Amino acid sequence: MPTKTTKKSTTSKKTAASPASGALAQRSSARGGTRRTRSKASAQTPENALPAAEQAGEGKPWTRVDLHMHTPGSHDYEQPEKTYIDILRQAERRGLGMIAFTDHNTVNGYRFMHRDIETLELLERSERIRPDEMARLTEYRRLLKKIVVLPGFEFTATFGFHILGLFPPEKSVREIEHVLMQLRVPNEVIEHGLTEAGATSDVLTAYHLINAAGGIAIAAHANSSSGVSMRNMNLGGQTRIAFTQDPNLLAIEFTDLDKGARRSSAFLFSGVKPEYPRRMFAIQGSDAHRVIGDPSNPKRLGVGDRTTEMQLDSVSHQGLRELFVSNEYHRARPAFDRLDLPPDMSDVTSAREAGASASVAFHPALPKKGDRVAEAVRDVVAMANGNGGVVFLGCGDKSVKKVAGFSDASKVAAEVSRALQNIVPPVSATVMVIDIEGKDCVRISLPAGKNAPYALNAREFFVRKSAETTEALRDDIVALARRSVELAAPARDGGRESGERSGRDHRDHRDHRDSRDRGAQQHQQRERGPQQHRQPAQEQSQPDQTSRQQQQQPQPRPPQQQQQQRPPQQQQQRPPQQQRPLQPRRDVQP
Repeated sequence: MPTKTTKKSTTSKKTAASPASGALAQRSSARGGTRRTRSKASAQTPENALPAAEQAGEGKPWTRVDLHMHTPGSHDYEQPEKTYIDILRQAERRGLGMIAFTDHNTVNGYRFMHRDIETLELLERSERIRPDEMARLTEYRRLLKKIVVLPGFEFTATFGFHILGLFPPEKSVREIEHVLMQLRVPNEVIEHGLTEAGATSDVLTAYHLINAAGGIAIAAHANSSSGVSMRNMNLGGQTRIAFTQDPNLLAIEFTDLDKGARRSSAFLFSGVKPEYPRRMFAIQGSDAHRVIGDPSNPKRLGVGDRTTEMQLDSVSHQGLRELFVSNEYHRARPAFDRLDLPPDMSDVTSAREAGASASVAFHPALPKKGDRVAEAVRDVVAMANGNGGVVFLGCGDKSVKKVAGFSDASKVAAEVSRALQNIVPPVSATVMVIDIEGKDCVRISLPAGKNAPYALNAREFFVRKSAETTEALRDDIVALARRSVELAAPARDGGRESGERSGRDHRDHRDHRDSRDRGAQQHQQRERGPQQHRQPAQEQSQPDQTSRQQQQQPQPRPPQQQQQQRPPQQQQQRPPQQQRPLQPRRDVQP
């Protein structure tokens, strides 16, 4: 018995000495209990219940969004030389399906982008658009088909708190600016996109007005110095609760979600604290003030460098709002990886693999002296005289391993567009700045010309032979002209038929006019009949023969010419003056 007691005490000592083993046993029993609970629950599950994966929304695709970024419409944008196409291209590269332009106290960024698109569309409708402008419009259309852009702003409320307002694209810029004016933002601040807005409305008023206008109110970077969490301000816990639990607030943005669920600031608003009973959607955005992040400062993020993934019923403002008003918090999660998707360059890759040909030309570098785009323009003329093609500037085929690109690719594209205006007849070429292996290059694409031969400065003709551009010979020019004539033959045949129809109509009109003139002559002859019945038969036969000769003429002359020639005929037909009754001659004495 003592021994058993000793063993019992020893076992109890070991158990007390190793609390980790006790915790392990508790977790093991808990797992066992969980298994038993799950088995019981599965036994009670109805047959028509949905699978857990579908209930959790796992059947819907994840869309990566960045709902907080700035544009050149903000006064503190760090790359004002960048265009809105550059922003959209970077969003495409980061794999974003939805973004929002949230400039400081203004909607200028969204306004400037759509004003540029409207101007290009107006030039297109009036047929006055240049090739480089057409390329820009085409790129806008391509990118906006892939990425939804929401208009919005980042409002500076009282005490400097920042609030995001996101609106549907159908809402006009004027209506969104009216919301800013209701929030007491000065006109000068709206015009220049300033951060400091003065004595504006408070946070709760901003939530209410944004929501009433059909927008989505989001507390921007709540854990920062200008966030509603008020980490650096001592305004009281009740104010913080009001700023983060208001029913008009639909989501809260944080910048420290990468620290984990329990260490990030979002844990306070996950519904575990009794003073914050309402669970909030925790999202993250880049707050980008530049297109590409600053490598020397990790905090200066670029477009899409900090994003959120969501399962949306529709990639739209309505789909986003429906998610935020629901309780399906599992359908939103932070994305901690940065996608670096290559742009759609399948045509460039295949062209470089195939190398130069009659329809593809490469110019890895341009000459530093003289007209640096002259050779490229000659290639365009030669391809227009052929079957069309594409010309790449700044890159070579696969034998040239390094892509040089241009630091001033936009200027090169503008030079090419101006030089293409010297081609006669005009060509419908598209000039576009594209990214190839991280370098800005220029691509010129054009279809086969229908009005060949094409010439540079109306005197220089070029053709494409194999992979080289050569000056066209006389036989080449004649062959090009003959090809254009053959292409235009169907149109000429249609014109010939219409010409034949018009010729028949003209002949019918002429015959009708001739019959009308003959009828007039016969009427005149009948009018003269009573005066000529007294003439001798020999003299009367002469006008009858003359009239028969006139009737036998196939094409009588116009009335004016007949009137001019009629007097001599009438003088021949008239009898001598002495035989005319009742008209004696005055020069003869009775």
